[in-house]
Amino acid sequence: MFTTAEAVGVVRLFTPAVLLPVQVVHPPADRWLRRLCLAILEDALGCLEGKGSPSGKPYRGEVARRAREAWEWVMSDAEYCLSFPTVCAVLNLDAEAVRRQVRHRVVRGRAA
Repeated sequence: MFTTAEAVGVVRLFTPAVLLPVQVVHPPADRWLRRLCLAILEDALGCLEGKGSPSGKPYRGEVARRAREAWEWVMSDAEYCLSFPTVCAVLNLDAEAVRRQVRHRVVRGRAA
């Protein structure tokens, strides 16, 4: 069994004196996933705001369909690759807090 002084010596032995930026910043392999999840969330929020097709040529009923699909995605608790809870987790967001804000904005938008 180690004494306290010996334990401190062992901890110092394995503690780096300097942290490199690569040890603190997200690794490059992680950045693409965060960018993808951010783009997915931005698209869903745009659909809920009534924005049409990314191509700029909405056809009849597309805006309503995209808004409905985005609403279903945001309100779903399903756990799959790019589900709303997963996207929020990757972005370090509280999914329930984001849902509350989305509900608030949708209700406020309908009242206006």
